[in-house]
Amino acid sequence: MPPARLNDGRRARASRRFQMLLLLLAGGLIAGGAYFSANTIGKLRESIDWVTHTQTVKQAIEELYSGSHDVDTYGLRYLLELDSEQLRAHALAIEALDERAEHLRSLLADNPEQLERLRQLRIVFDARSEWFRQAIGETQDLGSAQRSPLVIAGQGADLSAQVRYVLQQIENEENRLLLERQRNLENVLTQGSVTVLLLNGLALVMACVALVLLRRGERHAQIRREVEVRAVEAERSTREKSEFLASMSHEIRTPMNAVLGFSQLLSRTRIEPQAQEYLRAIRTSGEALLALINDILDLSKIEAGKLSLTPQSVEVRELVDSTVGVFSEAASSKGLALRTRISPDVPRTLTTDPHRLRQVLMNLLSNAVKYTDHGEVELIVQSERKGAHHADLQFRVRDTGRGVPEAAREALFEPFHRAVSDEDQQTGSGLGLAIVRRLSRLLGGDVSFKSASGRGSEFTVRFEEARVDEQPTDALNGFGEGASFARLTPSRILIVDDVGWNRDLLRAFLSEGEHQIEVACDGREAVEKACAMKPDLILMDLRMPVLDGREATLRIRDALGEQAPAVIAVSASSMSREERAIGELFDGYVRKPVARELLYAALAEHLGTGEEQAGTAGTTPADPDEVVGQSSDRVELDEQARATLRALRTETLPRLQRTLRAGEVRRFAAALTELAEAQGLPDLNYYSERLAAAVERFDVGLMESLLAQGDEHLGSALGDDS
Repeated sequence: MPPARLNDGRRARASRRFQMLLLLLAGGLIAGGAYFSANTIGKLRESIDWVTHTQTVKQAIEELYSGSHDVDTYGLRYLLELDSEQLRAHALAIEALDERAEHLRSLLADNPEQLERLRQLRIVFDARSEWFRQAIGETQDLGSAQRSPLVIAGQGADLSAQVRYVLQQIENEENRLLLERQRNLENVLTQGSVTVLLLNGLALVMACVALVLLRRGERHAQIRREVEVRAVEAERSTREKSEFLASMSHEIRTPMNAVLGFSQLLSRTRIEPQAQEYLRAIRTSGEALLALINDILDLSKIEAGKLSLTPQSVEVRELVDSTVGVFSEAASSKGLALRTRISPDVPRTLTTDPHRLRQVLMNLLSNAVKYTDHGEVELIVQSERKGAHHADLQFRVRDTGRGVPEAAREALFEPFHRAVSDEDQQTGSGLGLAIVRRLSRLLGGDVSFKSASGRGSEFTVRFEEARVDEQPTDALNGFGEGASFARLTPSRILIVDDVGWNRDLLRAFLSEGEHQIEVACDGREAVEKACAMKPDLILMDLRMPVLDGREATLRIRDALGEQAPAVIAVSASSMSREERAIGELFDGYVRKPVARELLYAALAEHLGTGEEQAGTAGTTPADPDEVVGQSSDRVELDEQARATLRALRTETLPRLQRTLRAGEVRRFAAALTELAEAQGLPDLNYYSERLAAAVERFDVGLMESLLAQGDEHLGSALGDDS
């Protein structure tokens, strides 16, 4: 027999065997449907029994309601009328009520929670019966219920209300059970009907398929072989791509981590201010590049199509200055003026992901410098305060470049789209603005733009209700580098965290003082050590194995009662809803990564400092609302300070904006610093420090930008925007 015909015969026999298998499966499905139907009938009977039982319980509850009402009615009638018939009826009602309660107890034997409620109800019954007994006795002795102190006190009405409340709880639970069991009954009916129909229908379909499968077997077999070959090729291709990406990820991340690591080491050595500025630009660019590389090369993120955020406290002006500094050389080489203008109302610190925000600003500034041939590029930051902890922020990047043509505006934020078509501008991936929109929305904001062809463009990134750091930097100036934990009152402190280096970090902070430190690796160990050492304060991580921080805190407070220590939560959360829940349970909150100054502030609030115990003022952490009020620099200046500040604003500042003489700018910054410290103007003091730092680094671009902002800062300090 030829090999081809032999193969055809084998395929035919295989097809027939498969046909028989399908027929057997169809028969099995029919048998399974019959079994399922019988099983469904059993479940249906059980569901009906439960529904009937619940209705019986509800009837018994109604009888208990009625019996309780009779006890109150006959008892009160006797107190009002002193009728012996009412007294007998009252006694009989109490006996009947006990019998009905016992009957209800037998019906609730399957429900421990309801039995507990019934036990509480019987306690209230007994208390009410005892009240009636005493009230009846007093009424009989005094001759009138109106003279009885028990009746006048109204305790009987309170007990009756408790009876109704507990009965209502029992009834509500039975109503819930009735609805649940009725739904179960409906589900059993629906599931049974649908399943039987599906099984029978599927069996019929399989039987029909088996009848025609013989003719189509050869063609399907060929298709299966082709699919298998393609699947093997696709799997091999996917595996090779994954291996390549994993290799490239390792090869690229390794030198990038070395660049960033040695940059950090170099920053701790003594180098010139200008070199420090270059080093800061290297680190800023390297961190942004590494964040982008991590997103591109992380295969799971590519497949999921999402990026992760790492919110932390960010110094807004520092982030803006370091980002703009990256483009200073490129702008200077094209003869462009690169400026920043930050409103005095912009908060000092912001809680966001600094790498993502920097990536947004760098993409916008990169495009602005790239597509501007003459004129200027300006980054403007403005803010509108929304309470103590939130503000509306907007970052505007404005340029005097060629603008976006009308035809290109609709698809401007689409991937791989470029706004210009000049041959000399065809560089880049076309992903910049698409990334800007994606990241802006991921950060909780959005981006918009306006442009005039030939006159420039302006891109605006807005963040509504952006979260300002819990404690403004002004409130921490008293701590800063001087936030020595040795100043805290020596205390017993328990550190609870499941991560070893987190415990080591907190212990290293606290080792400066004469504190007794204990550590625990999980919530259960924390409860044991807290009960043993009775600490003055606990630093509690929230997410731990065995027992989490919330449950551990509750157990510690239950165990120690009034001697329970203050518990400060240490968490990496940034969700406002979760933070509100933390505030309700814990005595304080410090966000990870732990900032030295914020940790000191939280501990000082509960432990106090040596200066406080000695009666020295000024060490109590400021109230956040007061800090926010102070940070605006709207304080009352004396006449001499006001005159000096006006002269600096109207005479000195305009001259420096024209001349940019470093020595005069240094003296101008020193004068502002002296005046700000004397008058208590923290925002003006911060501005003068940044200006002095720019002079020391001889950063002409930043110096020019800060001088351009000077009128706003001095006007804000004067309380005069004119």
